[in-house]
Amino acid sequence: MTKNIMEFLISTFTIFTALMSSGGFIIDSAFTNAIKQNSESVEEIEVRVENVPTHNIVKGEVDSIKLAVRGWGLRENFRLDVFELETDPLKFDFSRIREINRETWREIVQSDINVGIRTVMTEDDLNAIVRSPRALEIISSSIPPSSPEGFELEDVSLDLRPNQRIRLNTIARSQTPGVRVDFSIEFGIELIGGQRLKIVEPQGTFNGRPISQELLQGFTQNLNMRLDLNALQRFGVIARLLQLDIADENIGMSALIHVPNR
Repeated sequence: MTKNIMEFLISTFTIFTALMSSGGFIIDSAFTNAIKQNSESVEEIEVRVENVPTHNIVKGEVDSIKLAVRGWGLRENFRLDVFELETDPLKFDFSRIREINRETWREIVQSDINVGIRTVMTEDDLNAIVRSPRALEIISSSIPPSSPEGFELEDVSLDLRPNQRIRLNTIARSQTPGVRVDFSIEFGIELIGGQRLKIVEPQGTFNGRPISQELLQGFTQNLNMRLDLNALQRFGVIARLLQLDIADENIGMSALIHVPNR
């Protein structure tokens, strides 16, 4: 999951830097096309490049880039209802800007990258993620065992609840024909020091019966290990989560991202 986040950040940065060409003119339609070509789907895009004076773009300098996208499907099973990004000033090698990609961007960008990001995901967006193959693998390995033959997940869903809480519902079937189990867990999420999210106060049932706190702690510890933003540092990314808001129909997050120039 950490690798996917890093690929997402690099893809986003590649999109908006690859367009700083054409003699110093930034064309909104070209920017829109570049985003669409690197995405599964896009509903609405708004771009603004701030540069005073404008000829600095040819020198490889921009004061700020602001990007707002609505209904952005970056990858299969990964959609953002709202994505907003604003950068600090950037410097880059203008002569090589057309070469920029995931392998060359560190050579072409000549300054630290500092961006503020705000995202909103709907309940449907979240459910698409938890039903992806990788998420199903993580959830399946975390569910308390109930029989020697094991179970295979049949359905998974997330339900956003009041008071910053989320409910995860799963239905699994046994290798024994006709045998099914229903596993449900509800938990809160706390933001710890801007660096990690922590699942708190879990409550759950297994086939309608309460799950012991011992088993619940094992489940939440497994997930909490994957919610630490410090893991991004091995990719050269420093992230600080500023806000997390869970509403009845969506979840919003804002963060600061720093990628040092190396």
